[in-house]
Amino acid sequence: MKTFLKNMAAVWQAIPEILKNLKSLNSASSKYQDILTELQIDNYLLENLHKNPKYDSPKKLNRYEFKVFSQAGEDGITSEIFNRIGTTNKFFVEFGVGNGLENNSTYLLVKGWQGYWIEGSERFCKSIRQSFEDLIAKQRLTLKNTFITAENIEDLFREGNVPTELDLLSIDIDGNDYWVWQAITNYRPRVVIL
Repeated sequence: MKTFLKNMAAVWQAIPEILKNLKSLNSASSKYQDILTELQIDNYLLENLHKNPKYDSPKKLNRYEFKVFSQAGEDGITSEIFNRIGTTNKFFVEFGVGNGLENNSTYLLVKGWQGYWIEGSERFCKSIRQSFEDLIAKQRLTLKNTFITAENIEDLFREGNVPTELDLLSIDIDGNDYWVWQAITNYRPRVVIL
């Protein structure tokens, strides 16, 4: 009986250490489970997207997605489109540009294009004027702080000296995109992001 009690006391004393080890094992197990989940996701994408013949064609634009300034890979897709069709004047118009650091034309601007941004927020325009001061001074970027409507869009284009045929038009004004796009009748963008 003495031996049994002695063994029980030893076990009882070891319980905090055992619990500590179990907690550590649980934490490690959780980390390994996260890694396993990531591997399963990567494998799923590899088998069902990257190796899928439906998406394997070099003609598929999703193969060229990458993001520098865009929100969802548009930088790469836009670059690939112009690799395929060429450019005419490397002129873009984008409205709804935010602060200029996450949109569809900043990457093109960095690559030497010229363009016209229209943004309704004075706060965002102030930020753009600071961040892109040199490009505005060199007249590679024109910025207009105003709200766009279907009724004023072509007047704004004329005011911004937008060429009749421009390479890119990107519209992101949350809800009125279609109506503004429909009102643009005297300008012919070669590529439209809507």
